[in-house]
Amino acid sequence: MVKYLELIQEARESGSRENWLRAIALYEEAFEIAIDIDDYLDYGLAHLQIGDKVRAEDIIQNALLENEDNPNCYYIYGMFYEETNQIDKAIQMLEKANELILSADYLFDLARLYDEVDKEKAIITYQKALKLDPNHYWANLNLGCLYEEMQENETALIYLLQAKNIDENGPMLNYNLGVVYAKVKQYDKAIECYQKAIDDSSDLACFNLAILYKDYYKDYKMSKYYYLEAIKRNKNDYRFWYNLGCLYAIIEDYSNAIECLKYAAYLEPKVTRYISQDPELQALKNKCLD
Repeated sequence: MVKYLELIQEARESGSRENWLRAIALYEEAFEIAIDIDDYLDYGLAHLQIGDKVRAEDIIQNALLENEDNPNCYYIYGMFYEETNQIDKAIQMLEKANELILSADYLFDLARLYDEVDKEKAIITYQKALKLDPNHYWANLNLGCLYEEMQENETALIYLLQAKNIDENGPMLNYNLGVVYAKVKQYDKAIECYQKAIDDSSDLACFNLAILYKDYYKDYKMSKYYYLEAIKRNKNDYRFWYNLGCLYAIIEDYSNAIECLKYAAYLEPKVTRYISQDPELQALKNKCLD
């Protein structure tokens, strides 16, 4: 079994480096010695990574047929269905896995899937996961984001701050905290969070900072700075160019405003409809009519 474990470890390392063909070969060599069901399921997922969906499903399905009481078989089959955009089937598999064993991680992934089809079920399932593991970072974060999406911002803040208590530098945390702080009009805290999120190369954090400085602080110099930072990180988002154009119009830099709006319209033609209705562009339109 020592050789088996060595091969499986090497297969996992190859997978972590995305050398999936090498990983598959190592799994197959290991399976000549013995077969562990969890390793066999990983072997199936490795086929999914190389785009061989038929072979992947065949492996996972065979594992399930021979291990009908193994919750991980249902869980992995659910992950297969999610990766192949069969969400209803993915949910069925995750529901079965959770019937067989209470697991915060299984409940978390089921909640993620519910989020696509039923927000209320997603909330209930995230809360079940947190009863099992109150320190589940991603369950707290996702539940906070879900409440924010539903405009229940005070509740969202509770869960996002709990995620912060678990990992103050956690991925996606500062950006989402910034969104909620802005919604509850705690603008100084929103700016602090967005500035931290910029360290993660977040173009949207720059964009939201620019909006805050423009709308709430009337600091057009800082607003311009952050719009340009957002564009530096992602020059193909029409919203950045459009809003920078609006800012230029506000400060009466009409030539730059026109150039930004032209490029925004090039990236997204529907922008032309916004231009005719946007009150921030009224002075620019008047100027063009003169």
